[in-house]
Amino acid sequence: MKEYINRLARGKFTYQRPELEVQDYTLTGSVTAGGQGLFTFRFTASQPAYGIVLSSHARVRIEKPQFGTTPAEIVYTVDAADLKEGTVIQGQFYIVSSAGEKSVSYEYTVEAQKVMTSMGAAGSMFHFANLVQTSPEEAAGFFLSPDFKRIFLKNDPVQTNIYDVVKGAKNGSEANVYAAMEEFLIAVRKKSPVGIDVFPQTKTFADFTESVKERITITRSGWGYTELTVETDVPFICPKITRITSENFTGNKYELEYVIDADKLHAGRNWGRMTICSFTQKYTVEIEVDCAGQENTHREKKQAVLALVQEYLSFRMKREDKRAWQDKSLQIIERMRGICDDDIFFKLAQAQILLVQNRSDEAGWLIDNVRDFLEENKDSHVELYCYYLYVSAMYYKDKSYTFAAVKVIRDYYENGYDTWRVLWVLFYLDAVEDANKSIKLLRIKDAYHYGCVSPVMYYEALQILNAQPELLRVLNDFELHILQFGCKYGIISTKLTLYVCEMIANGKVADMQYLRLLKALNDFFDKDEILTVLVTHMIRNELVGPEYAGLYEKGILRGLRITRLYEFYIESLDKKELKRLPQIVLRYFTYESSLSTKGISVCGHFKKSQQLQRNHEHVCTADRAVCLWADEKGIY
Repeated sequence: MKEYINRLARGKFTYQRPELEVQDYTLTGSVTAGGQGLFTFRFTASQPAYGIVLSSHARVRIEKPQFGTTPAEIVYTVDAADLKEGTVIQGQFYIVSSAGEKSVSYEYTVEAQKVMTSMGAAGSMFHFANLVQTSPEEAAGFFLSPDFKRIFLKNDPVQTNIYDVVKGAKNGSEANVYAAMEEFLIAVRKKSPVGIDVFPQTKTFADFTESVKERITITRSGWGYTELTVETDVPFICPKITRITSENFTGNKYELEYVIDADKLHAGRNWGRMTICSFTQKYTVEIEVDCAGQENTHREKKQAVLALVQEYLSFRMKREDKRAWQDKSLQIIERMRGICDDDIFFKLAQAQILLVQNRSDEAGWLIDNVRDFLEENKDSHVELYCYYLYVSAMYYKDKSYTFAAVKVIRDYYENGYDTWRVLWVLFYLDAVEDANKSIKLLRIKDAYHYGCVSPVMYYEALQILNAQPELLRVLNDFELHILQFGCKYGIISTKLTLYVCEMIANGKVADMQYLRLLKALNDFFDKDEILTVLVTHMIRNELVGPEYAGLYEKGILRGLRITRLYEFYIESLDKKELKRLPQIVLRYFTYESSLSTKGISVCGHFKKSQQLQRNHEHVCTADRAVCLWADEKGIY
């Protein structure tokens, strides 16, 4: 107002009223769902004017509603947060000014949110499927993004659930994201599965004599990520790799190499299957190997390996000295090399014995003889290759070579070749692995659960338990097998034995497997501590019968104080055998006692035998006391 008065004072008069000049049209545009859009519009007046602009819709906000001159530019924001695709935001701007009033209509449409890709803007599953086909690495980044559900799935509940399941199953890691995308696109029907074909599906080897390498051709059709797993149900079929991905294919083909290992075949016909599986398909390749005429050789090999193991264990158990072990083992190996001179295992075994005898030149020649074959075929002969590294480390006696060998062997062991033979090599080559007895025992237990029944590993486990009985925390199948092995060969320590007895006594669990173990321990050590636990366990299992009477009687004669011992002894006696009871038993039953119906029957039988003796006047005072006790019990 002050400015208006000053202008009049200066003699400047306005004879015409100013008018707003606004184009008559509707402001239109689009806003991304969940986002915001920034827009402007302009207007002027016939003369300078001032005023304010108001919006009729709450989602259209003007940044600076006042204007002090014309022409004026109004900046405003359209907010589409929480709005779905297709929503329309309609309203009007009201201009109130010194030049009059006007209104301007606006209309904005909410469209799907999109992201910029190498193919342009993308915001639907159709766009995503095309991106996976042309640029899978870029698509993987969007697939793992937290905005994927909102941008591409539009929060569709069905597709969102499939996405969560597939991504969760693959853990969302980079290694598995391509497989997850493939399964997801197939599940939401945006692409067809990649098809595979395998040729040949049957293979026969006749008159088989030595290991051979063969190939299977795998052909794929369609686009998308390919991941195949290869499994075999027999050890003599050794595929080069067990996991095939898109990277392994050259074009649409991949040749899978596999080896038929002659050392793992038995005489006669051998049948096996190699199974190749994709997400949606499964092929089985039937393989038949005829080893006719090789029966004697295979039998000789198995018997020779068994003999070497027995000699090794005899040496480790100190049943023969080092020299005897070396001489006998060399005799076995030299005999087998006369039958099958090209056998790699026996060459390496001979090199090992020669190195122990400090005959390095001869051992080096044998190692050189097998090096080329094993280096070329190491992935199909993993166990032999690890044994070769072990023997080579013995030969070179170099810390750097040993360290490198340990790394290779450990990589094999931790990536699917966790056999007990590889584990044994790792124990004796890696000082760190051998030092941690708890981890060592755990690895042997894992090998046992995978099917290992080798006495070599049983011995290793028993040595750990003999030295550290506290590592024995449970008595499951593995632990019982180890302890039975120690009893069989007489190499279980007294310390471990007493620890086991204490575990069984404190456990108070009736288990027949424990009984067999306790019997074996008692036969080997014959100690009262073991007999006490054994008899207690027999009573806990309510075992009666002539086969148990001897142990009950031994417990009585040794003065073991065990509840119900005498009653179980009486019930276990053989009624067909007229046997004079021990004096301590006769004195025990002079006093009040309780017996089962079967026990009373046995005592009745005993009374009749005592009556026969009474007729000959050879019954002692204690015997008469038992007869009186039987009369009181009503035994006839």
